[in-house]
Amino acid sequence: MKYSKQWFIDRIDKRIYRLNDNKCPCKICKIVLEEGLIIFNLQHASYLYDCQNELGSVYSDKKEA
Repeated sequence: MKYSKQWFIDRIDKRIYRLNDNKCPCKICKIVLEEGLIIFNLQHASYLYDCQNELGSVYSDKKEA
């Protein structure tokens, strides 16, 4: 599901989870996939919104079991 930019903005200072694995072997991508990430500010929220639309990243409020 694709979210609006406002969805990301509303989650500033909250943890979200990436649900799809882009198969990137780097440490940061592995940590984000496992532990989620906290949206720090408006710029970060905008960046994640763009990642969703350009890279096909899938985010959620809850970690997929």
